[in-house]
Amino acid sequence: MNIAEVVAKMNVYLLNAADVCRKWLEPRLKSLEPNDWWSMIVLPSLSELQQQKMKEAFRRCKDWIYRLF
Repeated sequence: MNIAEVVAKMNVYLLNAADVCRKWLEPRLKSLEPNDWWSMIVLPSLSELQQQKMKEAFRRCKDWIYRLF
């Protein structure tokens, strides 16, 4: 099997995996308010270090956006 065949198969597997994830996530995320999912699902699952890094990255993004305008 050459590299092109491996990449083609991986592409199919990844598309199938994405579809399975979408089908699993869709009903679970629909029950949340659009603005709530981040604070209800993502933030509690992050370690303290991950939360700090996320806040720093968010602050840098905000600073960058403010400088643009």
